[in-house]
Amino acid sequence: MMAVAQTAPAYSLEWQRWDAAPTRSSGIGYTWDDSTEAPGYVADTVTFTSPQHPDSSGADWHYSHVNVYDSLGMHIGYVAVGYAGWPNWNFHDGCFKGNIPSANSRPLAYRLERFDRWQRNLRGAVVRYDLEGNVVWYRNTLPGILFDVIQDRNGDLVMCGFSFAQRPYPDMPQTPRLLLNPTSSASTDTLPTLDCDTAERKMNVIKMDIDGNIEWSYIYGPFDDPQTGLMNRSEGHCLVETNAGGQSGYRVAGSAKPLSETALDRWRVFMVQLSGDGHLQWKRLYDPMPVAANADVIQCSAERMARVPFSEGEVFAMSGYRRQTGNSLPSAFLWVFEQDTTTLFFKDTYQHAAYFQLNSVSQFSSGVTFAAEDTSFAIVWPVLTNITTNGSISGSIFAGNHQSEARVYKFDLSGNPLWTSPAELGVMRAFDLRFDCIQTSDGDLALASSKWSPGSSYQSSPYVFEDFPPGMQA
Repeated sequence: MMAVAQTAPAYSLEWQRWDAAPTRSSGIGYTWDDSTEAPGYVADTVTFTSPQHPDSSGADWHYSHVNVYDSLGMHIGYVAVGYAGWPNWNFHDGCFKGNIPSANSRPLAYRLERFDRWQRNLRGAVVRYDLEGNVVWYRNTLPGILFDVIQDRNGDLVMCGFSFAQRPYPDMPQTPRLLLNPTSSASTDTLPTLDCDTAERKMNVIKMDIDGNIEWSYIYGPFDDPQTGLMNRSEGHCLVETNAGGQSGYRVAGSAKPLSETALDRWRVFMVQLSGDGHLQWKRLYDPMPVAANADVIQCSAERMARVPFSEGEVFAMSGYRRQTGNSLPSAFLWVFEQDTTTLFFKDTYQHAAYFQLNSVSQFSSGVTFAAEDTSFAIVWPVLTNITTNGSISGSIFAGNHQSEARVYKFDLSGNPLWTSPAELGVMRAFDLRFDCIQTSDGDLALASSKWSPGSSYQSSPYVFEDFPPGMQA
């Protein structure tokens, strides 16, 4: 990991963990049977041992984490979300074939997994740690991936990602029936059971209490009709809590495909507003992005979202990437808007090339935050620029051996730059395309991405990892 330069004393590593789900249904495997109604699962004859060990768990990855607090406001630990590969869960009939996704898939860490570790399907993973790094509980959710998590003002955990499921899993007894775009507690439409080659992954938003009990889990997409909606791809990549009219809710953004679009890579930014109960208040598929000079966008996805504190109103910032006609390589975008999505300003490294002065290669953004100033707020935008495979040749953001150059920009709420030039943080590995930032309690900025291990470079295997140097370990 990379962090900005520190003054003495340097940070030391207090703990690090490799964790897979510690328990699972012992001695039994489950296969989804799409010919039956919920719950349609068939026990395999193959037996498995329990608990599962991380070395045999298949693919595991944490995408996001959040500090968690008790009802008195005391910091009690952390919650991380991502995915885990469970060898004892399978889809023999194809709901999730276990194949490496195609090169046209959006950039995900699981595309970079070694094939020999790709065992069976992936499930969303949620793990809570105490302050010493001990696992308090570990939950696996539906087949798919979780990308982001927050703790809301009531102390509950809300997370988003995507899922392939049409029914809850049998080891998720608290999970109510899955609903598509529920608008009230009266929503009761049962999802149809589609052939697994027809059903697509859907944006999945889950709410849990601090003990890991599921309060609700729903799926969302641009289309309300279940038969049509389940055939449309959608994903949730980021979320924030909202406070419009003093009512708690959640805004979730990611990407989806227009129903008429058959090309695999033609995603559009998709955003929903939910009530505190997960009921859909509105949904919007942006085709094209607001105030985009070039309407012919090949691909567009929201990767990170932030908002100002509740006391300052409802202002949001979204970062992500786009591919536009005339520029087949991704560019990074920043969209700042108000509660009703009225645009305050919009930046794109390709559309506004005269300002950004970047090479004609890939750019990507997966982070944004609001930073408190003396009397107002500013937007800090980290960008992975000039993504290459060997330092000079433009590289695919989907490849495991790329490298990039890290830049950080700062704007006021009108889009005016607050720094004469961006902060240049040098070469990054950016293995999973993550580059994020937060403002610390003393007003400084902390930024994190990934760098090559000592002695490694783009010429090395992209799967080489090393522990922290002994001198940094506690």
